[in-house]
Amino acid sequence: MWELYSRGICREFYTRANEPGRVVLMLESASEETAREALATLPFAQLHLIDFDVIPLAPFTGLERLFKAPAGEPAGKTR
Repeated sequence: MWELYSRGICREFYTRANEPGRVVLMLESASEETAREALATLPFAQLHLIDFDVIPLAPFTGLERLFKAPAGEPAGKTR
């Protein structure tokens, strides 16, 4: 784990409050495949004692609608 963290691949890790013993790792990688390859280097993964659910994430862009000016009005103008 330390090697992945020191290389900037594992950015954050948490334990799940609602499921003791479960851990959430936040990885930064170019693809889902490279994330899986990085996880496969962990000792418990090499011994087949652990498995992972890899869930790709993307930036949330919904806030853009809140700050986007209506057509014809300058940005930042409030009524």
